[in-house]
Amino acid sequence: MNYQEMTDFEINKAVADKLGYAGRTSRHPQLEDVVLISSSHGGIIIDYCNSWADAGQIAHQYKINLYFSNNENMAEHRQTGKEIITCTDYNPCRAICIVFLMMKGGE
Repeated sequence: MNYQEMTDFEINKAVADKLGYAGRTSRHPQLEDVVLISSSHGGIIIDYCNSWADAGQIAHQYKINLYFSNNENMAEHRQTGKEIITCTDYNPCRAICIVFLMMKGGE
């Protein structure tokens, strides 16, 4: 799957689904790229691709490193005995999301 060609909404939704919110996500009626996660108490607005508060939690929990090199951001995840998963993107939050999806792609 080519995550670079996906829109921010598509990535946000895919990340939310991988985090266990599948079936409870929808497009926010007024905000184009964010995901609305419904709950019994209303809804939560999530924007993993553009919010440090949202993407930072993923980077921390899944040990995704972020580097700045050659005017671009690079996110990577290293697993012992496995290949290194990397993504380069102008948007560091989006790079974190893509690495997360690449990590979870085989599950």
